[in-house]
Amino acid sequence: MKKTVTTCMLCGCLAIGSAFAQTTPRKDVNRISFGAKWGYNYLLLSDRTQFACEVNPSFGAFFEITANPFWSAGVEYLYMNNCQTPQGGGHLEAAMHGITYYNSINIANLVAQHRSAGWQKFNVFGTLGGGVGLYNYEFKDTHTSKESGAQPFMMSALAMEYNITKTIALGVESHFRYTPDTKFVPTANPANLCGLQLTGRIKLGGDKNVRNISVEDFYIKPQVAPVVDNSAALNQQKQQIDALENTVANQNDDLQALQSQVNDLKNELAQQKVAAQKKPVQAAPAPVVLKPNTTSFPAIDFTTNSAILTTSSYPELDNIASQMKAHPTWKIEIAGHTDNTGTEANNNILSKERADAIKTYLENKGVADSAITTVGFGSLRPIASNDTPEGRAKNRRVEMKVTE
Repeated sequence: MKKTVTTCMLCGCLAIGSAFAQTTPRKDVNRISFGAKWGYNYLLLSDRTQFACEVNPSFGAFFEITANPFWSAGVEYLYMNNCQTPQGGGHLEAAMHGITYYNSINIANLVAQHRSAGWQKFNVFGTLGGGVGLYNYEFKDTHTSKESGAQPFMMSALAMEYNITKTIALGVESHFRYTPDTKFVPTANPANLCGLQLTGRIKLGGDKNVRNISVEDFYIKPQVAPVVDNSAALNQQKQQIDALENTVANQNDDLQALQSQVNDLKNELAQQKVAAQKKPVQAAPAPVVLKPNTTSFPAIDFTTNSAILTTSSYPELDNIASQMKAHPTWKIEIAGHTDNTGTEANNNILSKERADAIKTYLENKGVADSAITTVGFGSLRPIASNDTPEGRAKNRRVEMKVTE
């Protein structure tokens, strides 16, 4: 039996190693459990003519570390009462304190890894271990004999266990202890021990205890990327690249054509510049003479969209200031006009501000303030159409009305 159990456990270890060589175990787990046993043990003798082989109580405790859902190791202490009644009379009082180191295989997880949640609570374990038994006995017959000592043994066991909760499990275990030589009872015949115990186990960590974790949840399998056929996507990308190359080629042609147009325009401008330099210089327009009526002054100009006079306007304004000072009795009304660009309110303000700017200039040149009045008409009095640039340019003007 010892050879059979050993062979089964070795086969189980090889199966575990091959099945999970490519997986990674979880780290956030608790592996510790402990518990107690209580039951009966039975003395096995090859010759029963000396003792009646009675059933006696046994009890003990164990501490176990579960490495993974398949394998665990632990230490057990078991007290075994071996009291017997000799066939020839008298009484044998015997006991053994067995201390065992053992390894245990979860046969249920090894055979049926993909069980339902309900069946995951039920497990079957095969155990193999060895240890030493501290024995003592007192044989009371016609005379009393006593002996104590240490007895090595091999232990194998089969257990069934059910997880009542995440912390508590109950089970039943049968065990067999083989002794190479019989010292724990006074007999010359080979003697071994077998027994049956109820077990109670406490698992630390609750949900994170290894005994509560299924094989699938304990081992993390590497993610294998699925093989995807990218031929269609590659063809689409190639078509897009070809389309982009054609677009770039067309744009290069357009740029070359545009560059040719720019060069032609530069040549044309250069020719116009040469022609302009050859034209005779025209004389400046004669200064406008103020008369007792409305007079327009195209030479008076302002910075775009503002009431700031340009420097080119100064000669004309100086001419007007000289004429006003030469005729102290004259009164002048300055009227500002705009085209219809912009809102009516803004045009009214801008035309009045431009008229006021001319008044300020004339006053600075010595014209009396009482001789000047200003008004802004905005775009209300056009003298040309506002539909053309030329017409709008004529409507942007300053008019002066002189009275004596």
